[in-house]
Amino acid sequence: MANRIIAFCHIPKVAGSTLRYLLCRHFGIRHACLYDPRHAPRREYFPRDLRVDIKVYPFVESLAGHHLRPYVNFEEFEDRLAWYTVLRDPIKRFVSQYTYTVERLRKLTDFRTWMRTEAKSNLMVRFMAGCEDLERAKETLAGKVKFVGLTEKFNESLVLMRHVLELEEFNVSYPRPMNTSARRKGSLQHDVMANFDEFRDEVIEMNRLDMELYDFAVREIWPEQAAKYGQKKLKEDAAEQCRPRRMGFLELMRLGGSAAYNNLVWKPSRWFDRDRYKDIHTSIMQ
Repeated sequence: MANRIIAFCHIPKVAGSTLRYLLCRHFGIRHACLYDPRHAPRREYFPRDLRVDIKVYPFVESLAGHHLRPYVNFEEFEDRLAWYTVLRDPIKRFVSQYTYTVERLRKLTDFRTWMRTEAKSNLMVRFMAGCEDLERAKETLAGKVKFVGLTEKFNESLVLMRHVLELEEFNVSYPRPMNTSARRKGSLQHDVMANFDEFRDEVIEMNRLDMELYDFAVREIWPEQAAKYGQKKLKEDAAEQCRPRRMGFLELMRLGGSAAYNNLVWKPSRWFDRDRYKDIHTSIMQ
């Protein structure tokens, strides 16, 4: 499709940082990395926002952000957007969200207090449906979202994503996973999992719908995607093509250009757009 834009609905703590790196490296300034300096990732993204950002990114071919949601009607852009997302085992995602909150955001709280005061239930379902509506989330995944990846099959997901979204030159090689608990100091995540039996029932209840959605993706969506590519070929290509390699000069230039444009052009444009959030938006954590 002419003027197609691929749109990554980035659910928190599902390997999105690595994918964002690959997108910036491939598209350069044609990729709009929509993570707002005023904490707009906690806001939904509407047609009005996209109209403004396309003026800032006139050659945009790729969008990514926590606030991009496939259940939103993007009006005149609706037919141009090719949606994709990545899901993760809900329990692991939930615990990872807590460790990120403590280790990166410096909010010192114990796991149970965090669950009862700050954590939000069924976040993956909310990202797909706009509310805790499992059936609507399934319909979005099966109908509107063109590709669904899995963190637990990340390398295979990258190869499949390139194939399904028709990104022929997309390089799926990456040095190492980014923004993971393994790269952060401390053993907070290990401590939570070591005492998980103490929290199990409450965690499962808060993620019950997410668990059903993830199971739906694993049982029905992923096998169909993989079968079209070829299971054996998928494993072989992932093992071969995702191995780390040195970045080429053009890739380095695109990566640097993406970061420079985002910080020097897009972010200042958000600060000066005083009318951007006059409408009442919904927090992603509601």
